[in-house]
Amino acid sequence: IPTQGLDGDPLPYVPEWTGSINARYTHPLPGGEWEAFIGGDWSYTGEAANRLRSTDRYYRKLEAYDILNLRVGVEGNGWQTVLSVDNVLDADEIITYPFDFQTAAPINGNIPDRLGRPRPRSISIGVRKSFDF
Repeated sequence: IPTQGLDGDPLPYVPEWTGSINARYTHPLPGGEWEAFIGGDWSYTGEAANRLRSTDRYYRKLEAYDILNLRVGVEGNGWQTVLSVDNVLDADEIITYPFDFQTAAPINGNIPDRLGRPRPRSISIGVRKSFDF
């Protein structure tokens, strides 16, 4: 940890609160060989900062954000088909302020931010086959 940190300073990129919930519900389909499922997960990351000291030139505050992922599908006989929607709420908060001191070029005396954001909402369909040997 850099020497500018003081006793009691929160660590960079470490929020005070985080949490997550994951759930999945399955139900057998007629015939008994297949089952349908629905599930999802939600995660919360509280606010944090990218530097130890708020007086640091490169200090930035990171807002809290939520990510919600949902999935629905069927499985049976070694097959699984899943429809997934990741980042359902399309969270777009800044989650990192990475900074490369060696390649950053000042613009009008200011060094530009490079921002890290969550992946945007995405929808996918997956098919999987398991083989028993």
